[in-house]
Amino acid sequence: MQRLRRFAKYWDLVGNSGNFVGTTPLIWGAESPFASFLRFSDWLYARIARTDSIALARLAELLFEFLTGEVKLEQPASPNDVAQLVARRAPRGAGIPPRIPARGKRAHRAGSQILVA
Repeated sequence: MQRLRRFAKYWDLVGNSGNFVGTTPLIWGAESPFASFLRFSDWLYARIARTDSIALARLAELLFEFLTGEVKLEQPASPNDVAQLVARRAPRGAGIPPRIPARGKRAHRAGSQILVA
């Protein structure tokens, strides 16, 4: 039951809030939207062990990390493309999360780190 509650809370934060409307479908991949988002919510809870008090910038960082690390959205999208999608979809005033590269910078993964060159 807790797993389903976490799913609902994360869905409100990511899918239902309007903050990541264009980015949320990238989570699905080839799986069903429910199964994919459940996988994302399990991953997110394993990373941060909370469902409240998650800053929007941190949530964008985590979404970027999931899309480039877990979903492996490198084909056809590169980490830079994913970063631009996440940053573009974040509401004004939220700013680009510090670990998501700004326009004109290149991102690549080194282990669990996102490096900007």
